[in-house]
Amino acid sequence: MNGKIKIFLVIAVWFVGIACGGGAQTAHQKDRGAALKAAPAKPAQVSRPLKPAAAPAAIDCPPEPGWVVGKAHPRYPSGRFLTGVGISGESAEHARDVALKNLAKNIKVDIDSLSKDFISTEGVYAESAIQTRVDAILEGVERKDGYFDKCRGQYYALVVMDRRLEAEKHRQQLKETENRLKNYMDAARQAEQSGNVVRALHQYLSGYEESLALDPQINVLRVISKSRVAVSPELEGLRAKAFESKIHSLVQNVKFAVAAGDGQKIKSMQIPGQPLAVKVYLANGSQQVPVRGLPLTFKYEQGSGTLQADSETNGSGIARAGVRRIDSYNEDQHAIVARIDTPQIHGELNNELSERFLTPLDAKNARFFYSIEKISGMSTQSSAWQSGLVRLVENLIRNIDPNKTPVVGVIRFTDMRGNQMTAFSKILAEDFKNLLAKSDSLKVREISVDPEEEVNPPKIAKQSHLDMYIDGSFHLQNDGLQIIAKLIHVKTNDYMGTSDTLIEKSALRPEDLAKL
Repeated sequence: MNGKIKIFLVIAVWFVGIACGGGAQTAHQKDRGAALKAAPAKPAQVSRPLKPAAAPAAIDCPPEPGWVVGKAHPRYPSGRFLTGVGISGESAEHARDVALKNLAKNIKVDIDSLSKDFISTEGVYAESAIQTRVDAILEGVERKDGYFDKCRGQYYALVVMDRRLEAEKHRQQLKETENRLKNYMDAARQAEQSGNVVRALHQYLSGYEESLALDPQINVLRVISKSRVAVSPELEGLRAKAFESKIHSLVQNVKFAVAAGDGQKIKSMQIPGQPLAVKVYLANGSQQVPVRGLPLTFKYEQGSGTLQADSETNGSGIARAGVRRIDSYNEDQHAIVARIDTPQIHGELNNELSERFLTPLDAKNARFFYSIEKISGMSTQSSAWQSGLVRLVENLIRNIDPNKTPVVGVIRFTDMRGNQMTAFSKILAEDFKNLLAKSDSLKVREISVDPEEEVNPPKIAKQSHLDMYIDGSFHLQNDGLQIIAKLIHVKTNDYMGTSDTLIEKSALRPEDLAKL
C-alpha cells in the first residue's frame, strides 16, 4: 500500500513540473540555457522563396479511331469504298467540308497521274475538264461517320463513296458521252460532204470540246473502280485528237480560185464591165466540192472605190462583186481581194476554241486586177492642163449611178471676174466635153448657147432633154487658173457633185492665156 502511494506521488510531481515550465532541468541544462541568453543575438536569416508547385500531369485523351489516323474504317474497306477524313475545331459541317476536299484532292492526284500526256497536250483545257469530273464525283459522296472529341476539342468527319455504285454511274455517263461524240462526228462529216464548211466546223468544234472530258471520264472510272477500263476502237476514234485532226484537214482543204473578172482593162472614167467572181471549194482528192454559205468580203487592196458584193458563196461555191465607182483613176492598176469573213464565222460558231484552229483561213484569198488606160486626145494642150481637167471630170462623174447612163450636157463656163462668158469659156467647155465623151457611164449631148443672150441653164437643160448638166466657172489668180464645175440634176435641180482644180499659168498656151 505504501509502495503504491509513493509511485503516485512521483507521477504527480512530474506532471506539476511540466505544467510549470517544462519539467525539472539538470544543472547542465540550466547552465547551457543561461549561456545562450548571455550570448549576443545572431542576425535573422532571410527565408528563400518556395519553388512553384509542379503542374499537374497532362490529361491522357483516349486514342483516336483508326480511320482518323489513316487506317481503313472497319465498315468501309478501301477495296470497296473511297473515303475522306476531315478534322475541324469549328463545327461538324466544316469537318465534313474538309473531308470532301481531302477526298477530292486524293482522287485528282490519282487522275492526274493517269493523265500526264493529256495534260501536257491540252494544258488549261485538260485541267478544267479534270476538275469538272472531280466536282461531279463529289455529288455521290455521303457522310457516314463523325464525332466530337471533347478531350481534344475537335470535330471529326468521314465521307464515303461506294466504288461499285459510282463506277456503274460513270460507265453509263461514259456511254452517253460516246453517243454524243458519235453524233457530232457523223453530223460534221455529212456537212463536210455537202460543202457546208461552217456547219461542219461547228459540229467538229462541239465534238472536240466535249471530247476533252473523255480522258478524265475514263481515268475517273479507273480510279473509282480500281480496275482497267477497256477503250474500244470506236471510242478511240472519238478522242480529242481525232476531232482536232478533222478540223485541221477541213481548214487545209478550203481552196480559192478566180472564176471571172480578172485582168480587165478600162479607160479612165470607166468601170469594169465584168463582175469579179471567186469560187471556193473543198479539195477532196481529185474532186472539188463547192463550199456553200461561206461568208466572204471583197475589199480594195490597191486603189480605191465602191464595191457591191455577195456576202456569201452560193450553192455552186461562187461569190461575185461588182465595181460601182472608182475613186482613184490616177493609179494605173487596181487590186481587189476576196477573203473569208472569219470574224463572222467566229460569231456564228460562238466557241472560244474556234480561234485556236481557224487562223489558217485568214490566208485563203483570191485577187483580181484591172488596169486603167489614161485619157488622151488633147495633144495640143500641156500635160498639166490635161491632168487638171481629168481630175475635175473624174471627181464629178463618180457621183453618177453606175447602173444608169444619163444624158449630160455642158451648159457654160463663166468668168467669175465679170460673171460672163468669154472666148476662153468656149475653149474650156470644148475640152471638158471631149473628156466626158470618153466615159462609158454617160452620154454627152451637144448644147448650143449664144453668149450674147442671157443664159438660163435649167431652162436650156430641159429644152435639150438632159438628165444632168454641167455649170462651171473659172477665175485667173496670181498662182494659176481656178476652175469650178457643178453637176446638177435637171428634174430635182439638186447638186449631184462639185469639183474644182487649180492649173498653173505655165500650163496654159500663150494664145489661150491671152484670151483670159
